[in-house]
Order: sequence, then C-alpha cells, then structure tokens
Amino acid sequence: MIALLLSISYVSSQDTFAQVDSSNNTISNVELQPNISAESVFNTKTMTLGNNIKNLVILVPNEGHHAAGEDNEARFLDQHFVPENAVVNTGTTVQWFNGDAGHERTIDVKDTDGTTSLFNTGEIVDSQASNPSTFNKPGVFDYQAEGDPGVTMTGAVTVGNIQLPVTPSSPSTSNSS
Repeated sequence: MIALLLSISYVSSQDTFAQVDSSNNTISNVELQPNISAESVFNTKTMTLGNNIKNLVILVPNEGHHAAGEDNEARFLDQHFVPENAVVNTGTTVQWFNGDAGHERTIDVKDTDGTTSLFNTGEIVDSQASNPSTFNKPGVFDYQAEGDPGVTMTGAVTVGNIQLPVTPSSPSTSNSS
C-alpha cells in the first residue's frame, strides 16, 4: 500500500468549492485527530491529514489484469484509491497519481448532490499526476474514475478543520503551604 505525500511548489488557479448541506449545519469544525498510519488507511480506507499538511497525492492503483487463459470476469479486483477517503483542512492541494499501468484515467470531482462536476482532471496517462486542485471551502466532495467498461472507482475528499495531535499535558505540581 502506497500513499504519497508530497510538497508541491505549483499552486493551481483551479480552486474547488463544496456545496454544503445547510440542514447538516457545516462541517467546517470537524474535530478529528490526524491519522496517516498505513495500517489504519488500509483497514478504514481513510486518511486524516493534520492541519500542518497542505498537499496530498491520491494514488490510482494498478488494477488486476487477467492472466492468459483466465475468464474475463476473473480479471477485476476490488480496487480503491489510496486513500479512498481523505479528510483534509481547507486550503489543501490534492493531485491524483495514475499508477494504473497501460490505462489512462480521468478523475471527476462532484458536488455533494453528485450531479455537478466541480473539477475534472482531464486524461491522466499512467505514471503521471493530475494538475493540482486546491480545496478552499468546507464540504464533502465525491470523486470517481472510470476503469474498464462497467467499473467505476469512487472516493471522497472531506474538507474541514482537523486538529493537530493533542499532546498530553504534564501534570501540574501544586505546592500548598
């Protein structure tokens, strides 16, 4: 399992904005602790960045191809983006890296109702990254990429306010006289 966190010096002029469901208040104050543990990302398919991380690269993994003589239906494996779900702070820049050898991918980021495309990467050839997109407004952004015919990979970027790790405070010493 590979998750790439990179410092990106290029800042995109394409900002992504979320549609926030007003009945659900706002998610601008998501009080989560960072969690980028590989074991946790594997088990939960979710990575929560700390508020000091401003760049994330999401991997489009190589899909399982069938070997010679195997039935076509045996070739599809349950593939996910790595991470499939990312929880980031406002102002975080995201890129998608296409690690799917021999296949082009296009990532389409949609608003919360799933009908309006907010950002489209255009075609990303294998071993290349998309242009970066900066998430400047709180909300939940679903995204997807078409794989082989009939196969759609999905994920989400949740933009909110993630807290830095809490450090245990040292016990206070009180001297009473």
